[in-house]
Amino acid sequence: MCQLCAIKDIAAKETWPKPLVSSIKDLDFLIETAHTDFEDNKAACADKTTIPTSLLEVLRLLATSLQELENDRVKWWTDPKKREQRKRLEATCQTESLTKLQKINNTTSDTIEAMSARLGTFVKWSLSMNGGVWDLMHFDKVQTGGEAKAAKGEKGAAVVEA
Repeated sequence: MCQLCAIKDIAAKETWPKPLVSSIKDLDFLIETAHTDFEDNKAACADKTTIPTSLLEVLRLLATSLQELENDRVKWWTDPKKREQRKRLEATCQTESLTKLQKINNTTSDTIEAMSARLGTFVKWSLSMNGGVWDLMHFDKVQTGGEAKAAKGEKGAAVVEA
């Protein structure tokens, strides 16, 4: 199983807070698109310099979506209504319900982190980007910056190689 499919499996196994459910459906679409694009261009992906731009864009969008999912989780958890609910549960000594709510938050956070880690693993091993997601997000700057300087013969030129 590829690392992209593992992200989808991780997302499918968890119960998500209601405000995050629609984002999971969007992630599924992005994962399917990235997987198809990668499989169609597997030979081109063997060399870091020939990775299709469309695949890079979809993977960047996936990385951004995972970050937005984490931001949405934080927003959900710190929402005044949710904060009031936690205070009410604590005040009425409903520790079991409070614990369930905290478990949902912690599990959601861990799941998002696991999905991000899988994306990083995919980028590192399948696309030969040793910097993982950071390399993915800054690939154009890293690749063209050093090569452009090297082509001009400028000092401090660093060419990124796989």
